[in-house]
Amino acid sequence: MTDLDRLKTKLVEIKQRGFIKTLRKGNTGVGYTLETLLGLDENNDCGADFGDIELKAKRDGSSSSKLSSFTQAPIWLVKPRQFIKTHGESNQNQERFNFYCTVKYGAVNSRGLTLKTQDDPVYGDTLWLHSQKMNCDLAKWPLLTLSFRQEQKLNKMVVIGAETKGRGASEFFHYHDADFYSNPCPKRLRKLIEDGVLVVEPRMWLNPQTNKLRDRGTAFRISRNKIHLMYKHHEKIL
Repeated sequence: MTDLDRLKTKLVEIKQRGFIKTLRKGNTGVGYTLETLLGLDENNDCGADFGDIELKAKRDGSSSSKLSSFTQAPIWLVKPRQFIKTHGESNQNQERFNFYCTVKYGAVNSRGLTLKTQDDPVYGDTLWLHSQKMNCDLAKWPLLTLSFRQEQKLNKMVVIGAETKGRGASEFFHYHDADFYSNPCPKRLRKLIEDGVLVVEPRMWLNPQTNKLRDRGTAFRISRNKIHLMYKHHEKIL
């Protein structure tokens, strides 16, 4: 039996259980609860989740809402501590500057950031994070690196949808549908970025008192109804 066949069997059993109470409150509850039901440990490394299949669980809602496809640290050209106060947002107590935002190609966001693609003399085709406020490039990702990361993390992927009810620690999930994607098309990444389909979301914060910097990873995110554009094969499995 293949990993996909085993996963299908388990997902059918989970679907038949109906609504299941979350095992963790908050945004990550939908994924953590599913992984626990599947008998998996939480996975924060670069490998797949279920055999050779990457799993993504998502609450029902707008089909255009985005999920993280993969994360990839950039090559920083400016030290983050030098720009995070300028581009971040301080919390109410000014205990830290949060640098969480969405950056798209060809459009400047409210933080003064945009994406552009152009050749790098060393890496060739490269994606750049540009600051209009500072009039400089902050970071870059060689597109070959992004292509490798996609194939490494997302060679096979299943996205599971969950109907929800309740909130917080009393939220319940009904995992009721799933889509399988395989054979990624890394050559499409540049077009997806330039079309604004694939966006970049830095997730960092800085404590100005201690100068402690926390980087939770830079996510490349895409709408669920656009994921098929990253792959040659797509099928409904639940």
